[in-house]
Amino acid sequence: GRGGRGTREAEESAKDQAPKEQGMVRTLKDKFGFISSVDVEREDLFFHYSEVRGSVEELRAGSEVEFGVYEARPGDKLMAVKIMILPKGTVKTEDLVEEGLEGEVIKELREPRAFDRQRQGPGTQAYGGRVRVLEPEKDTPKEGAGEGAP
Repeated sequence: GRGGRGTREAEESAKDQAPKEQGMVRTLKDKFGFISSVDVEREDLFFHYSEVRGSVEELRAGSEVEFGVYEARPGDKLMAVKIMILPKGTVKTEDLVEEGLEGEVIKELREPRAFDRQRQGPGTQAYGGRVRVLEPEKDTPKEGAGEGAP
């Protein structure tokens, strides 16, 4: 018959071929959740618990995961598939740097809109902003250090 097994196998095969990314579990609900990618900047990706390889009971908000990015049909929202829980410390989120860097805000932090608050409940975090680090001027002597400088 039409539909049946062949389509399911094709879908599983496409999920196996999905490009892999790493990220963190952002939110967990009853049978689904959302993952934030650290590799690509985009909306959090929906996932269903059936896509978790391993024990769903081990999954927590903040769990580090590797997953495939899958689009069921062209134009559909992307979703996370074939999710593997990674050991803590595997996913590199941000590099810590020495103090004293200068930067400029290129995208301001944005408060969640009323629509977002309805959808995700109170206490929703602000959306991430972006800062571009300015390169320190190379080998520029500091002049005019004050009165009586040698």
